Amino acid sequence: FLSTGIVYGWPALLLLLEAEGVYSSRCSRGHDQSCPERIVAFNLVFSTGAAVNVAGSLFCGFLVDTAGPRVAIIFGLLLNCLASLLMAVSDSDNDFIW
Repeated sequence: FLSTGIVYGWPALLLLLEAEGVYSSRCSRGHDQSCPERIVAFNLVFSTGAAVNVAGSLFCGFLVDTAGPRVAIIFGLLLNCLASLLMAVSDSDNDFIW
């Protein structure tokens, strides 16, 4: 999940996010936990992640060509650690991180 990106790890991450109650505040009292507003919010997260994943390949290629593979790998690991840390400290009530 962490090394393949949001495209391949999304089904597993979606189950975790739904279980944690992320975006449950978007559902009205009468709806269950899978209301249309919540599904749209999850789809927006996936679409943004997939677009950034594809567009980031251009930057990564440029970084590997100019700085070398060792620097690119270290930079990617630092970004991965930062993203994991942000997910760890966020709560389901705050929509800013998601």
